[in-house]
Amino acid sequence: MSTKKDHIIVSLLSINIGVLLIPILTNIQLKYAPTTVPQGLLLILIFLIVDNIALWLASWLAKYFTFMWQFAKYVVTGVFNTILDTSIFNILTFTTQVFAGSLIILFKTISFSIAVTIAYFLNRSWAFQTQKASDTKEFLSYVVATAGGLLINLGIVGFLVNIMGAPPHISQPLWINIANLIAVAFSMIWNFIAYKFFIFKSSTEDKS
Repeated sequence: MSTKKDHIIVSLLSINIGVLLIPILTNIQLKYAPTTVPQGLLLILIFLIVDNIALWLASWLAKYFTFMWQFAKYVVTGVFNTILDTSIFNILTFTTQVFAGSLIILFKTISFSIAVTIAYFLNRSWAFQTQKASDTKEFLSYVVATAGGLLINLGIVGFLVNIMGAPPHISQPLWINIANLIAVAFSMIWNFIAYKFFIFKSSTEDKS
């Protein structure tokens, strides 16, 4: 089921994931964060190999579970946009050295909005492959559905960062990334249900 085009798209997304991870790992001051060009290239190579193997595996599983192929492409798109979201979030917090307060919500809104806009085009053209032409109604429905994901995302980040706060022995930069990943996981589930059953329901793969 997977095609050369699919593997090219996954490879391009994997390269970007590897590159975007560098500012994240730098900001949280991870001990083994890549600090040299060879280390950065190795990180990119790992994602290239793992993502392409995962895509092939999903293609094989789709013979038995038809939803797996569409879900796998959504996950790859979701991982890329999660890393993009988190990378922008880290760049904003690192450059301003702000790790709590109302500005965190603003930074999260900026990073989330950029990521989901790019996700719209990736999900529409590749993950769900909807047949109908894009129109204002579809985009507005996407914005409304995504706004629900944004509220879930912001609510979780706001609670974990500003109300609960970082646990002892966990740095603030690391904690905001943990909070961000938890928030992204919940919003991704919400978005997949909304996209598959309401926004991009006229998928070519659902009809094949």
